[in-house]
Amino acid sequence: PITQPEAETALEDSRLYPVYRQYHAAIESLLRDSIERWGRESCLLLDFHGFSKQPPDGQFDVILGTGNRRTVSSEVDRELAEALRSKGYHVFLPEDEGRGFTEDIYSADYTTRHYHEHFGVDTIQVEIAKKFRTREGKQKGMDLSESIAEFLTKRFPTTKV
Repeated sequence: PITQPEAETALEDSRLYPVYRQYHAAIESLLRDSIERWGRESCLLLDFHGFSKQPPDGQFDVILGTGNRRTVSSEVDRELAEALRSKGYHVFLPEDEGRGFTEDIYSADYTTRHYHEHFGVDTIQVEIAKKFRTREGKQKGMDLSESIAEFLTKRFPTTKV
């Protein structure tokens, strides 16, 4: 369980700590329930973020942070990247070894690393470019959301009861 904010969290205002604890308690509860119901290998935690500054080594629509594949045990990150690329999105997916700057700034933060380590589920930090998150980019964002949902529906069919 989360007892105090980690040094590298996004929590900057101590007054928000109760909300922070509640947020992580909800994630923990959902993961426990999901693992019990569907099994660890059928669980995936996606931690969505947005980025406005492109990394210096490319222009990307989506960056999939896995700590250089340390927060995934399966091929789900590669499968998601390929599914999005097949729809025309520019996706950065870190490999096992770092290339440099990109992995350092968008590689996977506390949430993805923590929950993979403590629950053994695949976790991916999904960074979405700003152009999908503006009023002008609303339709692009909806299309991207639909593409991600389509992948998840195919990859994790809800046939188990």
